[in-house]
Amino acid sequence: MNRTINNIYCFMPMVIFLGYAGVMSLRFGLSFLYMSLILNSLAFLIYLAIYFSLKKSKLMCSTSLVTYISLALLACLGGLAATVGEDRETALICGIAIHSVLAFVFVFVCSAKISKNQYFFDKDSGKYFKVKDGRFHELTNEQVQSIPNLGLIATESYKGHFASVGMSNDLSSNEINAHVYTGSISGTDNYINPSSGLPMQGGMSGLDVAGNSWGTNFNDPTNHQPYDSTRGY
Repeated sequence: MNRTINNIYCFMPMVIFLGYAGVMSLRFGLSFLYMSLILNSLAFLIYLAIYFSLKKSKLMCSTSLVTYISLALLACLGGLAATVGEDRETALICGIAIHSVLAFVFVFVCSAKISKNQYFFDKDSGKYFKVKDGRFHELTNEQVQSIPNLGLIATESYKGHFASVGMSNDLSSNEINAHVYTGSISGTDNYINPSSGLPMQGGMSGLDVAGNSWGTNFNDPTNHQPYDSTRGY
């Protein structure tokens, strides 16, 4: 399970770089700190953009991502500080370059995460959907081509997410999250109860996700309709 932390930790790499600049300013003077702040403003804007993007998408920052980026930055800046000697320009330029590269890696991974949570691909129909204003909207081919990080989204397995609730251009994201099937979709689990329209757990001999046996529809608080192969799920 991918753990998450408060989005304010998006600025952790920035704090680490400021620590590096502060330590190096003891060696090269306060002008080193001032130049670092000015030249590093782009990285700060990147973290700020990611922070508000995650907040707008109601997503949390990945603990592992922040940890890896922070450790990599600490190792690189620590090694630079230990080997640069009295070369002020190298300490300044290389420090900013290292931080900027890792900042772009950070924004790329976060953007991919945001994209994967905004767009969904249904394997059964081969259609893409976008979450907008809490509802799912089917995308045209032209819109699909403009999706950022399309390759990452296409490799995600969303099969079964739409089968249990039906596909609609006006489907609430709260509704789909309430009835999404998160179990295994392989082998004997790849069955749909014809009476409830819900995925079966354990094949035909098991129960669907609402607790119904094959061909029954007694436990159906969401009033699902029977499965119809011509309906267009």
